[in-house]
Amino acid sequence: MKLTVVIVNYKVRDLLLQCLDSLLRNQPGFDYEVVVVDNHSDDGSPEAVARYFPEVNYIELADNKGFAYANNQAVRQSRADYVLLLNPDTILPENALARVVAFADKADRFGALGVKMIDARGRFLPESKRNEPTLWNALLKMCGLPGGKKGGYYRQQLGADETGETPVLAGAFMLLNRRELGDTCLLDEDFFMFGEDIDLSVRIRQSGRKNYYLPVEIIHYKGESTRQDQMRYIRDFYDAMLVYYRKHYRHGRWLAATLIPCLKALHRLRSRMLRRKRPEAGAPWVFDASQMRYAELIEQVKQAGQGRRLIIQHPDLQMEVSC
Repeated sequence: MKLTVVIVNYKVRDLLLQCLDSLLRNQPGFDYEVVVVDNHSDDGSPEAVARYFPEVNYIELADNKGFAYANNQAVRQSRADYVLLLNPDTILPENALARVVAFADKADRFGALGVKMIDARGRFLPESKRNEPTLWNALLKMCGLPGGKKGGYYRQQLGADETGETPVLAGAFMLLNRRELGDTCLLDEDFFMFGEDIDLSVRIRQSGRKNYYLPVEIIHYKGESTRQDQMRYIRDFYDAMLVYYRKHYRHGRWLAATLIPCLKALHRLRSRMLRRKRPEAGAPWVFDASQMRYAELIEQVKQAGQGRRLIIQHPDLQMEVSC
């Protein structure tokens, strides 16, 4: 087996169906399997996948033990050369798997790979490629300040359309060298949600392997499963950062313990101030995914998004996603 694709689902039925539809349209020329690990959803996700995508291996967990724990259930079972960690709130073009695996096969000391993510309104997501999140970089990011010559939190030294090495990748799309890394591919289960991709990126580099950024474009809705409870998202994010800094910056634990609660409070304040809904820039764009290729959709979103809301429909799957 060349590739195992692992998707963790938590109550995002329509997003999951759309992700699987785009993923399974890929015909990369090698054998791959798709495993969905469900963190105890009650929204009809298992039934829908069984109906529309019976070829998918669906693992239902009895309770929600977090993103890292769920991913590890599938990674441990994989005997493939590569493992792809993929979020359900993503859309892949039809050639994505072939391109990333072809690059991985040839890359020097390949450890992991991330891609160029854009949101549903066509905007590039800078977290596609990041530097290591030192406390200084994290403070600059939260204050909206540039990072100077060293690039700050995001890896500004590498252009969005350039291929190159990057210290940190995003867990929304993360191709891992399962064959060479072995159990290093496993996520640290001390992280419930957030931070585990940063930790994994750092550990891969510590093992002597390289993390790469490849500008294959995908859509990442970003945070659909957490958007409804913004305060919980903020809490979980900064709790994860505390776990990360305690693990990797042991000599700066006292500083992290002081600074991170301050950043959390600042983030909560900013979130409350920005709660007012911003006006839409014109009527939403509506796409019928049953009638078009996802690569074409991605191109249209880039060219015509302009901040407009995106609605994707797929009548055959009884699915509609609005974002």
